[in-house]
Amino acid sequence: MVTDDKPIATRDGHTIYVVEFGDGATARVASKKPLAPGQFMNLTPPHPDDLPEQPAYDCDGVVADYLIVDV
Repeated sequence: MVTDDKPIATRDGHTIYVVEFGDGATARVASKKPLAPGQFMNLTPPHPDDLPEQPAYDCDGVVADYLIVDV
C-alpha cells in the first residue's frame, strides 16, 4: 500500500513513493503516473525480499526498488 510519506519528484519525470507491505517492510516505487496514499499495488515480485540481486532503478540519482510501467 502506498504510504503518506512525501513523494520525491525527479527531473526525469518519475515520482518516488514509499510502499509498505503487510509485514511492515517498505520499498521505494518509481512511477510517472500519480499514486495515491492508501492505494494498493500489485508488484512483481510481491515482496522486496524476493527482488533479484541486481541494481535498483536509478531515477535521476534517486534509487527505487520497483519501477511502475503502467498503473
